[in-house]
Amino acid sequence: MLGHIWEQASPAGSLASLFLGSLAVYLGEKEIISFFELDPIYMALIVSGISFYIFSRLFTEQYEHRDL
Repeated sequence: MLGHIWEQASPAGSLASLFLGSLAVYLGEKEIISFFELDPIYMALIVSGISFYIFSRLFTEQYEHRDL
């Protein structure tokens, strides 16, 4: 959703967010990593947001028009 609002969002940021967020949930569910004994979705939301920002800044490919 943030990708529709933030003008500097990129497709690479969206894909990284989906992949790394899903990986964080998987690792949390398998109890390989723990996030203060909270549900893995909280860790995934943080990982997803940070990876979205970082990858969007690293790969700044922009499109002239965005469809909703």
